[in-house]
Amino acid sequence: MVIFGGTISEGSECITLKKNANKFKKAEDFKGTKIGCFRMETGHMVMKGWLREQGLDVDKDVKWVYLDSAASEVEAVRKGEVDMCFVNSGYGYVAQQAGDVAVAFQAGDYVKNFPCCRMTTSRKDVDEKASALVKFMIANLRAYEVIQNDKDTAIKCLADYSGQSKEYVKNVIYGTDSYDAAMIIDPDPCTKAVSDFYETMKLNGDIDKDTQYDIKDYMDTAIYENALQVLMEREPDNELWSNLYKSFEEKNK
Repeated sequence: MVIFGGTISEGSECITLKKNANKFKKAEDFKGTKIGCFRMETGHMVMKGWLREQGLDVDKDVKWVYLDSAASEVEAVRKGEVDMCFVNSGYGYVAQQAGDVAVAFQAGDYVKNFPCCRMTTSRKDVDEKASALVKFMIANLRAYEVIQNDKDTAIKCLADYSGQSKEYVKNVIYGTDSYDAAMIIDPDPCTKAVSDFYETMKLNGDIDKDTQYDIKDYMDTAIYENALQVLMEREPDNELWSNLYKSFEEKNK
């Protein structure tokens, strides 16, 4: 498997009972808590790393309770079985509609720009279908441009495709006065952040700390870089592409 691009950075929310929404501000506030986790969600892994860096013994000071879905996590918060839980971006918007729970904070408030959803393929496809993958990435960058510059079109397209309401899409993608969107849409491979996250997972015990695999051997930046270069050549006056390229150099080189 090779990581060749990104989709989302950050995108994780902490759910608590509404009365506890302002209770957790510093690492010490987490001591003695039970935290609901869902293995498909990355925020709890990032927060475990942050709490460790702040001096907590994350195996003793905090209890991690693994559940089978985001819905199970939120229900556990409602029942008082856990003090908080971490869910993927958007589920916080859904959960808080009932009025008894709230988004207390985002994992990104503590760890900026951590990677979430990645674009992956096989090494064979990277080697044999690079030109097709570059075209695929150009299409993604075009979609990114629409999201940045044409909100109405982006909301309509996403609502039509997903079957969700326009109101849901607006809140989750852009945020509103009543909901702070947790996701940062970013097609960049972000290899530096991915490497950092891999090390956090090793320290957490999410993967073997003595693993023989070096994550740097399983990332490719050429596809994204080539796609940006094509767009910069086609549209030299479009600052979006040159700005993304500057950001690419900061995040990967």
